[in-house]
Amino acid sequence: MSYLLRVTTSTRGEKSWSNKLLAEFEAQFKAKHPEVSVKNRFTGDIPHLDFAAQSAGRTPLDKQTDADKQAFALANELTEEVLNASALVVATPMYNWGPPSSLKAWMDRGMISAEDETSAYTKALKQIPAAVLRAR
Repeated sequence: MSYLLRVTTSTRGEKSWSNKLLAEFEAQFKAKHPEVSVKNRFTGDIPHLDFAAQSAGRTPLDKQTDADKQAFALANELTEEVLNASALVVATPMYNWGPPSSLKAWMDRGMISAEDETSAYTKALKQIPAAVLRAR
């Protein structure tokens, strides 16, 4: 499936400058790529990385317990979401001189991969065009 993965972090909804910037980006992207659908991901509901998920990510798939697989399920979902995208755009505000911590949670959860998949994951990421939009 070909889609633009649209990652938002702002909790301000329609008042968000980063969301307004993203809407303009998306309109221009869709004008050039009308066949590509858009998949949305809001980072505000992604929990910060905990030890169980981090440990599961460092365990080879064939050695993961049921508890490891459960702890790693969200990481797998987020990883697949990125790897299946044909393009990625991240829109973020700057809160207190930095992006929201939910953006870091998304990266921590989605960028870890089981030990035996790390190399393939890194190579695949290099093939996905990406843009980061920042608003203050």
